[in-house]
Amino acid sequence: MSAERENTLVSTEWLAERLGQDNLRIFDCTVFLSVGEDGRYIARAGAEEYEQSHIPGAAFLDLPRDLTEHRDGVPFMMPAPEKFANKAGAAGLGDAHQIVLYSSGSVMWATRMWWMLRSVGFHGAAVLDGGLAQWKAEGRPISHGREYYPQA
Repeated sequence: MSAERENTLVSTEWLAERLGQDNLRIFDCTVFLSVGEDGRYIARAGAEEYEQSHIPGAAFLDLPRDLTEHRDGVPFMMPAPEKFANKAGAAGLGDAHQIVLYSSGSVMWATRMWWMLRSVGFHGAAVLDGGLAQWKAEGRPISHGREYYPQA
């Protein structure tokens, strides 16, 4: 494994220099949490916000729908490893790729996805330092609409 694939945090400069590389896969992991009338958390994927503004080449990961489970009354549990691997592969995450994860607002969603990948033995993922907010603050390019990666 190269030293580059061992980085767990990458800068916006690092990412900007590598945009468009074949082995690079970028994912927006944004989720917004609110509290319902019953006091329970409600997770809403940030897909609409992603479509309005994202890093060029980034695809969207819908963590609440595809990469979490509710088990025994406990929300936000990690799916079983086989289900997780199938969903991640369908989204285009694969061993041959350097993965960069970011989120808008709270960084916890990008770091959660990083942790989930690590827990199943994938070490080629990094979190974008400062996320989308830092990317935008530096005046870096933004894309709109949806982007997808082929299945890995």
